[in-house]
Amino acid sequence: MKNRHKIILVKSIIASAGILMIVSLFLGITSGMELYGDSNEFFVNLSYISLLIFTINAIIMLILMCKIDIRPEKTKPMRLKLKDNDYEMIKENLCQKYEHNGYQKLTKYEYNNAKIDYMIKQNHSVISLVIYIRIEEMTEELMYGFEEHVFAEQILNLEDIELKDKLDTTYVITVDKVTPAFSKYTERNIKQTFWITVLPVGISLASKTLYISTQEEGFSIFRYKKMKKQFIMDIDELLEK
Repeated sequence: MKNRHKIILVKSIIASAGILMIVSLFLGITSGMELYGDSNEFFVNLSYISLLIFTINAIIMLILMCKIDIRPEKTKPMRLKLKDNDYEMIKENLCQKYEHNGYQKLTKYEYNNAKIDYMIKQNHSVISLVIYIRIEEMTEELMYGFEEHVFAEQILNLEDIELKDKLDTTYVITVDKVTPAFSKYTERNIKQTFWITVLPVGISLASKTLYISTQEEGFSIFRYKKMKKQFIMDIDELLEK
């Protein structure tokens, strides 16, 4: 469904809910004052019916507002230039920063033809996960295979860690060069869930460019911004000034 159709649908539901609420209040007040004479009982029943319809409409409105995403599908990622294109050096530098911040040491993970490492930090309320993914080329198949929320939970299952509260996951996907699938991955508008917040980062070694995907509104926007700010601080030494 196109965004304009989504907007029309949501606005229609909101408008109808507002009208039904006004009608219900009006009928409830006027019938309570017995302004309709012999027909007063009919209008009392009508006020109950309109209130019931309003309640159903309000529930549908809340469901739609939670389920329908009206945000733009494509956004402009932040672009930062790297001093070097040595992947192992970039990863080692980040690992040192994360270990200093309390993350466990690097763990290797086998997945298709990708080279994957991850680091985990646990505290009382939040699990933090950093995943380094090195592939030659991003493809549509790999992009969906690395679907953030599912992939992160796979790693937690592997570590026998139960997600009880929040999970913050930073993905650092490094490729040889930019492809249409890589651009699609970095330019999509991030959609968070209530429990899991993700920060997708892409690195093109050929152009020595780092891309940080953008989130516009939605769940966990402040957690996303906090993760983004921290990552930029961690990568700062590797950036061109």
